[in-house]
Amino acid sequence: MFGEEDEKDTAEEELGDRGNAKLFYEYMEKEGHKFLRCEKRDGGGWYWYNPNKGTWGDDEGSLRGFMDECPVLEHKYRTSTHHQNALMVQLKSMTEIDDELHVRYFNTTKKKLAFQNGIYDFDTKKLIPFSHEYFFVFKAPINLELDKYAGFGGLEQQVRKSFLRTFMTKCQVKAYLKTNAV
Repeated sequence: MFGEEDEKDTAEEELGDRGNAKLFYEYMEKEGHKFLRCEKRDGGGWYWYNPNKGTWGDDEGSLRGFMDECPVLEHKYRTSTHHQNALMVQLKSMTEIDDELHVRYFNTTKKKLAFQNGIYDFDTKKLIPFSHEYFFVFKAPINLELDKYAGFGGLEQQVRKSFLRTFMTKCQVKAYLKTNAV
């Protein structure tokens, strides 16, 4: 028995930081998560898509929560900050570089707005499901209720007014509404 335990410890150690990072990467991709990074010349950003949120982010703290619960990681990578730091370095180094990330960021979110319950597409006038194909890094803190706006001048006008009210003073909104007839 004692010898078997030693062999098991040795086998786990052989995976190391890179091996555990590979296991974690594969596990997370199967769960719907995606990872991307951009070139250093573009800021060197690293992002991961969380399908539970429907957004991309760079929050390592939240990702560590997934490490804590990941069944394929060795115990020390689930419980030790030191080992999780080493795993993060390896995870970032093995993440695909997307040279078009910033362009894609703009193109995939153009004429779309993310809400808690989906993405509103202003071209189709429909709420579409979240996907890693859309590079949203935040979403509005409310659910979109399309039926609610049917009799109030349409959703686009309501969203435009809400957006203006959020970022402009009352006087600025009134002046804008008078001149642009929203």
